[in-house]
Amino acid sequence: MNDYTWIKSTIEKVINHNLVDYRYINKKISEVCKYGLEIKTRIEKYNSQLDEQSLKRFIEDFISRRSVASICTSSKDSNPSTPIEYIYKDEYIYIYSEEGIEFFNNLQSNKISLSIYDDYTNFNTLRGMQISGVAYIISPKSEVYQEVLKQKNVNKWTMSNLLSVIKIKVKKVEFLNSEFKKLGYDIKQVCHY
Repeated sequence: MNDYTWIKSTIEKVINHNLVDYRYINKKISEVCKYGLEIKTRIEKYNSQLDEQSLKRFIEDFISRRSVASICTSSKDSNPSTPIEYIYKDEYIYIYSEEGIEFFNNLQSNKISLSIYDDYTNFNTLRGMQISGVAYIISPKSEVYQEVLKQKNVNKWTMSNLLSVIKIKVKKVEFLNSEFKKLGYDIKQVCHY
């Protein structure tokens, strides 16, 4: 990409129209977004980061002390965000689904994201994370399936035929936590698994 004039013209089109109307945006908008994400990723490398082991302890503690997340899946036709209970164990998140939209979207794409956060009161107590991962549907005949239902006190004879268990391998966590600033680090920490 030697000539970035198209980036400037695309941005000017958006600004001049005072709204984002995809009919007027240059078809190279995906390249603009890709370029922006590349810059963001490079900048994050210079953030004051906790060491990986300490950051993972903070992450594990935060996830383990909560039980509800907003899960997001996507397909060509829908991209729901669903509040859902979860179990966390050994860098995996387990959810059970009544085979709603998130289940069917997972059949089309195993990419999944979750948000876990505390209620906002002020910037001094800000805590929340965005998790990116890969989801797998667990067989009802597996031990993992039975264990998840058992941990959630679900009667396997009455409910298990209505539920699917989805196992999510955590790949990336973006953690916003005011405590990090107090420790001398950037408020946002990123961990890749």
